[in-house]
Amino acid sequence: HGCFVPHSIVNFQKGERHINIDYSICNALNYCLAGIDSSLIIYDVGCQWSINFLQRVAHSKGLSVPENMCIIPAVRKFHLSTHKLACFARYSLNFI
Repeated sequence: HGCFVPHSIVNFQKGERHINIDYSICNALNYCLAGIDSSLIIYDVGCQWSINFLQRVAHSKGLSVPENMCIIPAVRKFHLSTHKLACFARYSLNFI
């Protein structure tokens, strides 16, 4: 795990829940990103997490993503080998 942004570190209680990751990602994206319009989010289950991320943010009072931010989800190579074959082409770091 490679990047730690202030105000975006979370603890997981009884398994990983999307709301914890949503909170962490939103705080990281809103922290000093002036001039940055895209973000590569590498997460072990990024293929599942990213599906409804923007919808969850839109329906949450406390979460937000910077306007016009392009979010590029990816899955680390070690974890991608255990995913469905369909995940490989879309979420592999080889093709991003």
